[in-house]
Amino acid sequence: MRSIQDRIHDISKAVIIRGEQPRFKGLVEIMASDVVIKTAIHNLEANSGSETPGSDGETMRKHFLQVPYEHVVERVQDAFSNYRPLPVRRKMIPKEGKTEMRPLGIPALVDRVVQGCVQIVIEPILEAQFFKHSYQSGHSTHKHLSSISS
Repeated sequence: MRSIQDRIHDISKAVIIRGEQPRFKGLVEIMASDVVIKTAIHNLEANSGSETPGSDGETMRKHFLQVPYEHVVERVQDAFSNYRPLPVRRKMIPKEGKTEMRPLGIPALVDRVVQGCVQIVIEPILEAQFFKHSYQSGHSTHKHLSSISS
């Protein structure tokens, strides 16, 4: 996965240095690939909110981790073919240090996985456009996104 991200980043950076805009074909196919889906699920699983059900009531453990891997991949790939996100579950949570509440939207789990796949592929393209002095995330995404061609 890292080599794919590195390639995407490197290609984007090279195109930007030439003064052009990065253009890619086949990004949806990359997003819907087994390795990207597996990475997105792994990233979501590591999140403390992964067991929080969305509007569909599904949780990571029961509906993704305890289901045959092939079914999960097929389900996410089907979601990519004609993506229509489900409604989000709205929950009011307290604002830190205040008595006020703020709304929190909790997407359905399959939507969180699809969004994770999109982030994994799009992030290297966008990071390549930042200036060196711009803030970059602590996990240094740009180093592992530099490997896909336009």
